[in-house]
Amino acid sequence: LSKEQIVISPFVEEHNLIKKWCDSHGIELSHVKFCEELSQDALPKLENTPLDFVLIDGDHAFPGPFLDWYYTADRIRLGGLVAVDDTQIITGRILRDFLLKETERWKLAAEIGKTSIFERITTGPVARGVQWIEQPYCQI
Repeated sequence: LSKEQIVISPFVEEHNLIKKWCDSHGIELSHVKFCEELSQDALPKLENTPLDFVLIDGDHAFPGPFLDWYYTADRIRLGGLVAVDDTQIITGRILRDFLLKETERWKLAAEIGKTSIFERITTGPVARGVQWIEQPYCQI
């Protein structure tokens, strides 16, 4: 496990369920920070530290998943992973389809049911500073 993990959800009930489950299974949570906010509000305020893994699952309304990806993508380290959940919903499917085309920046690592997991394969920018003409998904 990494040194620090962050759980972002505006619902305190979800945090409490995670804590209860971990407690009942003897899992220490001193390295876990619980953030009671919408991800689109919390992510821009987080430290700019590298990320090993990002799970995009939550606000499936447009543009939620895209904002989560935008605010985390460039911080994911080389070899780090982003999991896009609920790809059966149009917003998750669009993000998955976009990442599938980004073969110079992302590689599909696994598909588990309705979740697609991508590995970052470049140290260059993957979100900020990438022009539309550089994105295969945006090509006419």
